[in-house]
Amino acid sequence: MFADAENRNTFVHTGLQVDSMHFPAEPATKNTKPVQCYICMQYNHLAKHCKTKKQVCARCGENHRLDQCTTPTDTSKCRNGNHLASSVDYPKYKEQEKKAQNLVNRLFISFQQKVEKPEKLIASSESTTSIPTTTTDQLTTTNSTSSNDKTMTVVQSSNGDASKESQTAKKPTTLSMLRLAKIKASRSPTTMIRVCHINVTSITKHHDELLARFSQYDVISVNKTNLKSERQFALKGYNIFRNDRVGKPGEAVLLAVKQQIKCRELICKTSQENELIAVQLETKTYKSMLIALIYVPPRARLNIDVFHELYGINNDYEEKIDWILASQPLFSFISNVETHPTLGLLSGHKPLTFDISIGTEVNAASPRISLNFKRANWRKYRNTLDEKLKTWNKPGPTLPGDIDDYAEFVT
Repeated sequence: MFADAENRNTFVHTGLQVDSMHFPAEPATKNTKPVQCYICMQYNHLAKHCKTKKQVCARCGENHRLDQCTTPTDTSKCRNGNHLASSVDYPKYKEQEKKAQNLVNRLFISFQQKVEKPEKLIASSESTTSIPTTTTDQLTTTNSTSSNDKTMTVVQSSNGDASKESQTAKKPTTLSMLRLAKIKASRSPTTMIRVCHINVTSITKHHDELLARFSQYDVISVNKTNLKSERQFALKGYNIFRNDRVGKPGEAVLLAVKQQIKCRELICKTSQENELIAVQLETKTYKSMLIALIYVPPRARLNIDVFHELYGINNDYEEKIDWILASQPLFSFISNVETHPTLGLLSGHKPLTFDISIGTEVNAASPRISLNFKRANWRKYRNTLDEKLKTWNKPGPTLPGDIDDYAEFVT
C-alpha cells in the first residue's frame, strides 16, 4: 500500500475510507512499558523466549505461580521493598522504563533531524530568491510619504544604513515585498490546471467543506447541485457556470473556474435529460481548451447529439476531438489522479482530482479599484455632510467656478 510515497502521504493527510466509514490517521503511540517475563520475573525477554522455564512467584519468590501462593498479600518478600516483583513501584521496573523512554527519544530526534533537512534546504532556497529592486524602491517611496519616525527608519534601512533600529523596522518592508511577489506570482500564467470533480446531493449543504478542502483547484465540476434557477450561489474566488433544472429542483450541474483564468461559457443546455455545461479556457500551449460536464441520470440514456454539438463547435475543437478519440494522448497530460473521502455522510461518491499539464492564460488585472461601500458608515457620513453644509454662507452655485468651490468645500 505504501510502496508509493505519494500514496503514503495521502493516507497520512486524509486517513482511510472504507465504504461510508472514515478512519483518520493518527500518530503511533510510543510504548515505554518494559518487557517482563511472567515466568522468571526478569526483564527484556518474553515468556516464550525464557531459558530457565522455572516459575517464580512475584510475591514470595518460590517455585509456583502467583495465584497458587499462600503468603498473605501484605507480606510480599521482594528484596527491594514490600511489593510484588511485577509491580510498577519496583525500582528495576522504573529503571527499565527510563531506558525505554530514552531509546524512544533518541529515535524520535534522529527521525526529526532527517525530516528537517529537506525542509531547511527548501527554506534556504526560498530565502535566496532575489526580488526585483524596483519593487523595493517603490515601497520605500510610498512609505517615505508618511511623517512617522518608524516609516523614516524603513526608508533609511533601504538606503543602506546598518543600524539595529533600521534592521528592526525593515521587517514590514520585507513582508510587503513578499506579498507583492505572491500577488505577482498568482497573476502569472499557470503551468498546470488542477481539476476536481464531485458528485454531491445539494451543494449548498457542503459549501463550506467544499471550499475548505478543494479551494486550491482551478476547476471544480459538481453533479447533483440541487440548485433552483432563482437561487443565488457563489464560491469565493471562482466564476460560476450553472445548468439548473427548470421548474423543479434536483440534479443540475455546475462548473467553477478560478477568477484569474480567462474563460467563457459556450454551451448550457439540457437535451433528453442530459445536462450539459461547457466552458472554454484560454491556454498557453494551445489556443483554447474545452471543459464540458455532462450528467446523465440513471433512468436516462446518453444522448449522442450532445457530442455532435461539442464536435460541431467552430473553434478548432474538431481536430482536437479526433485526436483524442483516435488515441490516448490525455494520459501524457493527466497526472496526480487521486480519490478523496466523501463530503458528509450521505454521499457515497468520492471526489476525484487530477492535474492537466497545459498552462492557462490569466485575466488582466483590472485598473479600477474595487471598493466595499457596505462597510461605510453612511449615517455618520450624512450627519457630517449636513453639518458641513450648514456652514456654507454663500448662495447656491450658479457659475462653473462657484460649483468647483462648492465641491471642494463639501469634500
